[in-house]
Parts: sequence; structure tokens; C-alpha cells
Amino acid sequence: MKNKMKSYSPLRAFIKGTDEYDTSIKEASSVEIIGNKRVVIEQVSGLLAYETERVRISTKVYTIAVSGSKLTLNSYSDGIIVIDGKIKGVCLE
Repeated sequence: MKNKMKSYSPLRAFIKGTDEYDTSIKEASSVEIIGNKRVVIEQVSGLLAYETERVRISTKVYTIAVSGSKLTLNSYSDGIIVIDGKIKGVCLE
């Protein structure tokens, strides 16, 4: 009889990881990065700094810094902010 080894599947590990995600965290913000052109952040509590190369946003839990070039605020209402431009990075502070 051959001894079969289980093969590692990145997809299986990802699906297992998503099953363990706790969706009951209400105070956490959602950050969606769309390519390198747009960032959408939900549950924003304030805009701390705005420059064409860096935007800092306050949430209940942490501060989010978006860096890039030619950054513009597309919209900011109802706790949702949309930043357009050439996104180089998103950092939690």
C-alpha cells in the first residue's frame, strides 16, 4: 500500500480562514481597495489630513493612511469615504 501525503491547497486554506472570520465585530471599519485607482472606507469618524499624496482618516478603532499621487476625495458622506488617484499604499496606524 502506498502512503499518500495530503497535498497543500492554498484555496482550501483560504476558505478555511474565511470560515473563522468573526462577522460580529461591529466597530471595525471596512476597507476596500479597487486596483490601484480607488479606496473605499466605511465607518469613518473623521478626516484628519488631506494632501494630494497622503490622506489620513480616523475610525473608531484605528487611523488609516492612504498614500499615493493625485489623490482626490471622490465622496464623503454617511461615514463612507471614497478616495481616487494612483494608490501606492494603505496603512493602519
